Amino acid sequence: MRIGPGQVPGPDLIVASPAVLTARAVEGPPILVVEVLSPSGRGRDLFEKRRIYADGRAQWYWIVDPTVPSLTVLRLANGAYEEDARVTGDEAYETHNPFAVRVVPAELTR
Repeated sequence: MRIGPGQVPGPDLIVASPAVLTARAVEGPPILVVEVLSPSGRGRDLFEKRRIYADGRAQWYWIVDPTVPSLTVLRLANGAYEEDARVTGDEAYETHNPFAVRVVPAELTR
């Protein structure tokens, strides 16, 4: 994912329209980026990448924390992310935006 000079953050998962894909990178705003937190990259994923993805106009930013386990869903609004949902353990997150999906954080770590 190329956002600007020196800003190639490399999310764990990216969903983008074919219109913004090139052979080398995602060259336009992605629909969704997902980061799975790790002890060594936790601060970068929660703060620095949040700003980078907002600058890159990623519509949705999901943060998966396998230690809790939890899913935090952030939606881009007016250039910044707002928390849309947060679920933990066996709670289910069901949505149709940006696509139909059901996520149960505890099932991601089994």
